[in-house]
Amino acid sequence: MHEPWLLAEVVLNVPLHSTFYYIIPKELQDQDIALKRVAVHFGRREDIGFVMRILKEEDVTTDLRDLKSVKEIESVLDAQPIFTSDLISLGETVAEYYHAPIGEVIFTMLPPLKEPKHFTNPYISDQKDFTPNEEQQQAFDIMKDSVGTASTFLLQGVTGSGKTEVYKLLARECLLKNKSSIILVPEIALTDQTLRRFSEEFGSNIALFHSKLSPAERSSEWLRVLKGDAKIVIGPRSAIFAPVKDLGLIILDEEHDPSYKAMDSPRYHARGVAFMRSKKEKALLLFGSATPSIESRYASDQGLITKIQLINRFNNIPLPEVQIVDLKEEKTGNTFLSETLFKKLVDTLAQQKQSLIFLNRRGYSPSLLCQDCGFFFKCPNCDIGMTWHKRDGKVKCRYCEFEDSAPNNCPECGGFNIKDVGHGTEKLEDSLQTLLPAARILRLDLDTAKKKNGSDKVLKAMRDHEADILVGTQMIAKGHDIANITLVGALFPEIMLSLPDFRASERTFSLLSQAIGRAGRRDTQGYAIIQTYLADHFAVQLAITQDYEQFYKQEIQIRKEFNYPPFVRMGRIVFRSTDENTLTQLNYHLKKYLKKEKSNFQAHQLEVLGPSPCPIERINNYYRYHILMKAKNHASMLRVIKFIYKLYKGFPSKDKIKIEIDVDPTQIL
Repeated sequence: MHEPWLLAEVVLNVPLHSTFYYIIPKELQDQDIALKRVAVHFGRREDIGFVMRILKEEDVTTDLRDLKSVKEIESVLDAQPIFTSDLISLGETVAEYYHAPIGEVIFTMLPPLKEPKHFTNPYISDQKDFTPNEEQQQAFDIMKDSVGTASTFLLQGVTGSGKTEVYKLLARECLLKNKSSIILVPEIALTDQTLRRFSEEFGSNIALFHSKLSPAERSSEWLRVLKGDAKIVIGPRSAIFAPVKDLGLIILDEEHDPSYKAMDSPRYHARGVAFMRSKKEKALLLFGSATPSIESRYASDQGLITKIQLINRFNNIPLPEVQIVDLKEEKTGNTFLSETLFKKLVDTLAQQKQSLIFLNRRGYSPSLLCQDCGFFFKCPNCDIGMTWHKRDGKVKCRYCEFEDSAPNNCPECGGFNIKDVGHGTEKLEDSLQTLLPAARILRLDLDTAKKKNGSDKVLKAMRDHEADILVGTQMIAKGHDIANITLVGALFPEIMLSLPDFRASERTFSLLSQAIGRAGRRDTQGYAIIQTYLADHFAVQLAITQDYEQFYKQEIQIRKEFNYPPFVRMGRIVFRSTDENTLTQLNYHLKKYLKKEKSNFQAHQLEVLGPSPCPIERINNYYRYHILMKAKNHASMLRVIKFIYKLYKGFPSKDKIKIEIDVDPTQIL
């Protein structure tokens, strides 16, 4: 008989669906090491683990009869617990729901392992008073008694209706009840504006969570929240994991935005995690949007969410006047700006007002083409064209980040007649500067936002009227409130409509509506121009009047007819390998077993499609196949995913193939 050991249940940041047990050495047994990071040996390497809980040997359900193989913890890395038991419970639920490795989930939630450095909020001194209008007050009155309860609301308000002020009223109510709030925004570029507005009232009671803070600053903000020194957290999707005490309110602003979905493992959706956390910790959950996701709006129609509407813009400011320029009738020439839009830009400049031009494609042009032989410049690692970035003198792949110097001649025929095809934000910026040399023009897209404080500097320059025209991708269409913008130009929405995705119409309508809503938000009538070759598309037509109700009626019928969410739950499994032959063998292996189960799937109203090539068959030298699943409920979906995962694990050459599991996918490229 050996002396009973004290064990730590530990997770590591590895793609395995299990926890691990380590012996707590005697010299550490007088410490409470639960909810702390520890140094451990995993296989042949040293690694960092996180202690979920402490167990006695007899409490361990896993077979550990060979206790000599169980390793000891090397050292403890945190002086104090950095997590809460509520977050452990949430992490386990997220891992189960998304069929994600528990270690990857927990380490996604954890703060950086850095010595804290205080983050200074630059807006604390900007205290302002605010009086809500009648609609805002009514919306607040409906929800205020639900703060601190597991209730869910949808605040559907037109662009410029003042949803943020309702959020502030609820956050104030939360503080009065000695509870905390989490305010989520879809883009890091929006955190500065939200921080500024909330700081007007709540000052140092706010913590900011996002990746543009240094690791030391993020660690500091995390600890402030954990200690209860800050009761309002603002940030993008990862802020849903903030370790707040006594959570009473969760808000997802622009809840329809696809940025709330993580594209890498764990592939969680902040909306889904917010719903889980609301139920576990009894917090009011509020979804806010001018263009709610079809799923959220359908849930409200089914009585699962209480819908509240803000029908009017704040101070009854009218919506922008919108004009469509049909490019089949009005040509743009070499500038790709219609004469109608160009004249309106000139008028807006003359009035000393500002303009926003939205084009959802970055770079100078999306591709290069040899006009002598027709050679199309593709990424050597992916089945997709290379985007030309003229100022960098580079061609870049937006999927694997491969880049190369822009070619002077064709690698196929040696010719020099190379032409850029299509338009991007960089080309748009250059064209505008040529046409309007006196105008001060800025650009905001992923390329400029990557620079330190890039998005904050651009947006501040616009707010301070240090620029006349802002050019950008979808980053400029979401939620920004810049008083002097009176003109919006939206170019080529067909870029979004042409994507092979059942949500293409919804995203196009939302982005157009959001972009149009940036114009005329104060005392000057706003104006917007959409120039497109698809002027008759219903998503474009209904964006003119921001008629969400009519768009929803048409879109929900299409979803029902073709059996898409919200009428089913979707799942996707991607298999990828650099060895195409091995991947083909796996596909044969899967098809054989899935065919046998076809009648069983049909009996349970399950639809399993594939495996088949992904729309983009190769990315970063990985060949890609996927399986799409549709089920009537999440439980059925998860059973199919686990069944396919088991088939994959039984494949002899599985080590040559990577698997990506995506529950509730938001794109299928």
